[in-house]
Amino acid sequence: MYAKNKIKPGLDFLVPPPAVEPPPGCFYPQASIYHLRQTDRYTRGYAYVHNWFIESSFVDQQNLTKVVMPPSVHPTLVDDDTWMYHPVPGNLVLQEGIPYAVCVNGNPDMLITECGVHTESSIMQYEWGPAIRKRLHHMWEVSFGLQDGNNGGPKSPAVFNINGLKRNDRSAPQVGMSRDGSFNMASTVMKGNGQGIFMPAVQASYPEAINMIALMREDIVAIYAAVMPTMMSLEEWQAIVFHATDNNTFGFGGLGPNPTSLQMNVSSVTDALALSLSIGKLQGALHVDFGDDPTRLTLFILFFNLPEGKHWIKLVTYLR
Repeated sequence: MYAKNKIKPGLDFLVPPPAVEPPPGCFYPQASIYHLRQTDRYTRGYAYVHNWFIESSFVDQQNLTKVVMPPSVHPTLVDDDTWMYHPVPGNLVLQEGIPYAVCVNGNPDMLITECGVHTESSIMQYEWGPAIRKRLHHMWEVSFGLQDGNNGGPKSPAVFNINGLKRNDRSAPQVGMSRDGSFNMASTVMKGNGQGIFMPAVQASYPEAINMIALMREDIVAIYAAVMPTMMSLEEWQAIVFHATDNNTFGFGGLGPNPTSLQMNVSSVTDALALSLSIGKLQGALHVDFGDDPTRLTLFILFFNLPEGKHWIKLVTYLR
């Protein structure tokens, strides 16, 4: 399903601001120069691309193991309601609704998608936009416990306040009454037998908890099926569907070629540097996840629940 609006994006080239020297033994993320390319391989009709060469893979891998947060990530408070945002050295701000890809060895016919970001406004250029926006709003309500109960009953608790919710083994331990942490909400890998045994995650199993988790999974599967094909090429999406179908890969939310795992991270902090304290150093800091499937992209959904009247957060996604 192609975008209804294939208007050319306004920038032909994306050039990152100058880099700065990292501390000894560390590496700051560094973006390449991207150029806009018109292509029908993507539903948007355009993609930002750059050349990448296989011989640089070893150096890239080494740098990723040393990556740390670059400076200027945090905005500066000018007055009570005004924040000043600074360019992050060596990093690009993602243009919403446009995929980013690499040309392997400079070959324009060998495109591999890197990433992309959607917002509520960018999904509205697709026919399914209104339905998915409704799903996102419903999922937000389930996540923060603001939906009405059945038959006019009390509002349900936030999904992360479900009694008996179990953190995964890489999460930071619970501190006091805090609900911060990282939770497997669909599946897990039992270690100790080869590469592990893929199995359903054990979570709270009383009726209200089962219903809330099921509602969240249903929304995510619908969002995944609509959004992901717009952020990768048709060839890549068809390969994922074929691989999942041909191997009868277990997923959640139905019997189709659905996502295989679902991780929920909950954090009450607003400081990016403190994220590693709230959900664990293994997940809350920049890191390489060796358990990721290299043939699939991860769908990341970010929700905020701000105090009433507070709308100062400016969401910016950076590309290294």
